[in-house]
Amino acid sequence: INLEEAVVWYTKAAEQDQIVSQVNLGRLYQLGIGVETNVDQAVFWYEKAAEQGNEAARNRLEQLRPNLN
Repeated sequence: INLEEAVVWYTKAAEQDQIVSQVNLGRLYQLGIGVETNVDQAVFWYEKAAEQGNEAARNRLEQLRPNLN
């Protein structure tokens, strides 16, 4: 699996409001898989998915929030 290529495709789909891709992309940024760890980007994508009602994204945001700032 080419993780960098996966990030490219997840990003394209996430930008088209594909919820699963937004959650997956958030996770990749959160964990630094295929990209450098970037909590701000993780939160950005989780928030996009959460706004569309995704419960997994909401849960991950709750987990990240104590670690922000």
